[in-house]
Amino acid sequence: MMLNRRLRGTSMSASACLDFMGAYFIADIDFRVTYWGCDAQTYGPPERCFPAEAPEYEVDAIFLHEDRAPALGPMFEATGSLFDVLAGCDAVTEAIMEKIAEGPPSRDDY
Repeated sequence: MMLNRRLRGTSMSASACLDFMGAYFIADIDFRVTYWGCDAQTYGPPERCFPAEAPEYEVDAIFLHEDRAPALGPMFEATGSLFDVLAGCDAVTEAIMEKIAEGPPSRDDY
């Protein structure tokens, strides 16, 4: 995926379902894509081949709310060590990577 450099720092959001000891929460994640990554070049002369590079991102905020009452808005914003734990959580990482895989927002979304 070759993208214009000016798309670096694109703000996006994703959601993930989390299970804390039987209590289910929705995590709304605000993040910025700092590098969109690139596809591997696997054909041609060896000097022109290179492996794929994964996208890079920074999580700005994580808001949690109960799964059964999402319309009530965020329950609270995760901060401190809870933020650190959630930002590294597999479900959060997977949700972010799925959103990045969809590509950057269209110009209509700006």
